[in-house]
Amino acid sequence: MKKKYGKIYINFHEPFSLQDLLIKNNSTIHEMTSKEQNILCRELGHRIISAIEEVSVATPYSLAASAILNNSYHKFTYDQININLTILLNHLITHKFELADTLRKDPERVLKHILEHFVQRKFIEKIVIYREKSSPGILYKINENKRSNLEYYKNNVVSFFIPAAYSALIILNMETEQFTAKDLYDDYIILVNMFINEFTSNIDHTYEYLVRKTIKGFINNSVIVPHPTLPDTYHTTAAGNRKLKFFSSFLKAYFESYLITLNFFERYKRNSMKPEDRLNKIQSLGAEMFRQNQIECMEALSSINYQNAVDFYTRNGIRGSDDKKKITDYKNTIQKYLNIFKSK
Repeated sequence: MKKKYGKIYINFHEPFSLQDLLIKNNSTIHEMTSKEQNILCRELGHRIISAIEEVSVATPYSLAASAILNNSYHKFTYDQININLTILLNHLITHKFELADTLRKDPERVLKHILEHFVQRKFIEKIVIYREKSSPGILYKINENKRSNLEYYKNNVVSFFIPAAYSALIILNMETEQFTAKDLYDDYIILVNMFINEFTSNIDHTYEYLVRKTIKGFINNSVIVPHPTLPDTYHTTAAGNRKLKFFSSFLKAYFESYLITLNFFERYKRNSMKPEDRLNKIQSLGAEMFRQNQIECMEALSSINYQNAVDFYTRNGIRGSDDKKKITDYKNTIQKYLNIFKSK
């Protein structure tokens, strides 16, 4: 009780009424079929998770961990992570997310403190480089055995950046540097559906609204530029592309997890093993692919991600190696986006 550990933020969302939802569905729970009750429960779940996310506070540790894990380079400087942190902060401010007080007052000083704390906890390592007639340079690198600790912090804020990550990845995948908001809609829905088990979506807003809101934020933060004459038309710049790649990195580990799971289905026939044995096989396959450098993110070796991927694939008609056409289609989609990360 005598030590100071920082602040605890407790926020409450505006309550919503179950009765109002029932009125909206023109029914009572007792009158609903089992399927209708399941739909209502899913809607309640989405509303509760969305409400939690709306009142959650972005903390310095979570943003610093995101800035480090999304970094393109194996070794990095304080200045590089500070630039990444600034990109994240600008996004949160633009979209009016709640920030911890210290991030508003002096984010640079806070970042220096966090990096030193991460070094002390061995999440990252400090490398001192001595130069002739100059002060020593400081580099940092992630301790690979501690990536999960950084991932824990990152997961506390990842939902704030998912619409931006989806949109950024789609823009980077386009064959032209000029595009409209409508050009993003179809692929945005594909990504939302693929990761529906990972991230909730605000059911009160359409995908078109979320895309346009994200584009507006990208413009405000100089990620993309409006066309000088054509309405609803935008283009990227070299500096903007770097920011787009940074945002898209929030999805890299998930794509790798889903690729591992898809490779499992490609290897084994339907009903060739029990569900409880299936997850063990996927975990072994993921470890093998990581050792062979087919997978880059250690955090992709996640049993939760694997189970979510299994649920997604089985729900979409993939249960084993006999489903070759669907496996190939999904594999091409995943590889298309993973290639963007490799181009960093």
